[in-house]
Amino acid sequence: MEQVLYSSIARKGLGSDEVFTIIQTASRLNPQRDITCFLIFRDGRFLQLVEGPGHELDRLIDDLLGDPRHHSLEVLERTQIDARSFPNWRMKRVSRSTGQSALDEIREGLSSNPSGEAVMDAIDEFLETTAA
Repeated sequence: MEQVLYSSIARKGLGSDEVFTIIQTASRLNPQRDITCFLIFRDGRFLQLVEGPGHELDRLIDDLLGDPRHHSLEVLERTQIDARSFPNWRMKRVSRSTGQSALDEIREGLSSNPSGEAVMDAIDEFLETTAA
């Protein structure tokens, strides 16, 4: 089991309807791939943490690299994990409206993860950068 945190930049003009389609599609496909995750979309950038079998994450990253809705995908962390940090999140969207409560859930979920602190630091940095 692995966990991957990546960021990417949305295509210019990507609308909220397209982000909603991304979330709907992932919610439908992730159970088939045994993937759990959350997604943050803010100021034209994506940050996503995905968990699952390594070969499925490789397949997902290949699919993401070919997706024209975003570019400049960068894997920030890739870690072996013993257990999922977010076992019930087939595709959780974290947004300004979910705010601090979602971040508290993320922090709690990552607390027992060996790379949890580094992942949370990357999330905090992403949120600070996109808020500026």
